[in-house]
This record gives sequence, C-alpha cells and structure tokens, in this order.
Amino acid sequence: MTRLPTYWQCQDNLDRRLVVTYLDTQTPAVVLVCLERYRAPSPYEGASVYPACQNLLLAARALGYGGALTMWHLGVEAELRDLLEVPEHVALSACITLGVPEGHHGPVKRKPVAEVVYDDTWGQSATWI
Repeated sequence: MTRLPTYWQCQDNLDRRLVVTYLDTQTPAVVLVCLERYRAPSPYEGASVYPACQNLLLAARALGYGGALTMWHLGVEAELRDLLEVPEHVALSACITLGVPEGHHGPVKRKPVAEVVYDDTWGQSATWI
C-alpha cells in the first residue's frame, strides 16, 4: 500500500504543499478511489466505483467512524499522479476522508417512504405504499 509521506519526509516544497494543503492533518485516513480504465473515459464510469465507496462509508459508520466522499483531489490531481506514480489510464474517481468524529453519531433520520415517493406527478402520494 502506497502512503503519502508525512510533512517531515517530503523532499521538496511541492510535496510539502500537497501534504499541508491537500491533506488536513487532523484526518487520520484519506482514501484515493481509483478506477483502472479499460475503455475510453466516460461520465458514467464512476458507476462501478461509487457502490464500493458507499459500502466503505457504511462499514466505517457501523464501526463508529465518520467519513465523507469528496472530490478534493481535483485541485491537485497532476501533483498526486506524480507523487503516487499513478498511471494515466487510471482515473482518480473520488477522495474519501475517514476518521473518528467529534462527539458521536446521532440516530439516522429518515422520512417515511410515503412522504418521499410520488406517483404519476410531483407531490401526489403513491397509493400503493
């Protein structure tokens, strides 16, 4: 597993800038989600990696960790590719931060299905629910 260097392990200012500005030092884990392409890039290619991202976030929550799916890597994608030696055919699809939340998770708040599912027109409750 390739790890980003700590600030003190960085050899030059570019590496230090990446570590300091891209990675919040309070975030224990940053997962860079990659997709190895085998065909031309497509706006729909994330469909194959986002279910895995969701599973990772659900598992993290079940273990008491917090996480967020972000696209923070976009601002420094070229530098990340160089630093981590990511090949050009690999898409950097998402960035997930994981850590212990301040406080604790509250209960999951979901509205009843009948309040969020409509039938035929917007706002018309589905009678089959």
